[in-house]
Amino acid sequence: MCGILGISSKNSLISEHQFRASLEMLHHRGPDNTGVIYDKELNLALGLKRLSIIDLSANGSQPMEDQENRLQLIFNGEIYNYKEIKKSLIEKGYNFLTESDTEVLLYAFKEYGIECIQKFIGMFSFTICDRKNNEYYIVRDRLGVKPLYYSKDNDKLIFSSEVKSILKLDDKERTLDYRAVSSYFSFRYPILDNTFFKGIHSLAPAHYIKLTPSDFEIVEYWNVAEQFKKQKDDK
Repeated sequence: MCGILGISSKNSLISEHQFRASLEMLHHRGPDNTGVIYDKELNLALGLKRLSIIDLSANGSQPMEDQENRLQLIFNGEIYNYKEIKKSLIEKGYNFLTESDTEVLLYAFKEYGIECIQKFIGMFSFTICDRKNNEYYIVRDRLGVKPLYYSKDNDKLIFSSEVKSILKLDDKERTLDYRAVSSYFSFRYPILDNTFFKGIHSLAPAHYIKLTPSDFEIVEYWNVAEQFKKQKDDK
């Protein structure tokens, strides 16, 4: 299952102790390993609680970085077709040190950029930091199987697999979002991208956030209705 947590700040970063305490709230999602990148230079902290499924060894631990230390990745989920993608990357000259789908995701991004997500069959939420281009991508799978929540203000962006870690990291007083409460009682699920707390949102399925020092953009990369339009035969 795994749990991911991250914060990117324009100003001073919160303490590493506070970040790790918030990450511990996700321990039930991944009791096998804890990994943290705490970078004061970039004002970035990334953390993961790992549940080992593929490549049970320590080689599959996260956060995972490429050999040039350009890319940093935290990943919750599973890429079902990772062996096929790995084979094509090996043919392009990539060398793999693990048997994990995490490393395949890492080098697929290195080869194809964010368009790599069009190649993935699976369920996933992940964040990848491209230090060379000073870009961050926060991605959720096509149908939203894996949860991903975020809170953004002028100073910082916080994201997590669960809302409670965001609440612990953020010192804001939160109020109830009554629209979300109403839809939950009606449908057992908030039907929009809101949560029970104003200012904390669920990243919509098949969307990703692109974050740069000067911009914040939410992009839809797949649409189920468009897939039906592309069908030649009505199924």
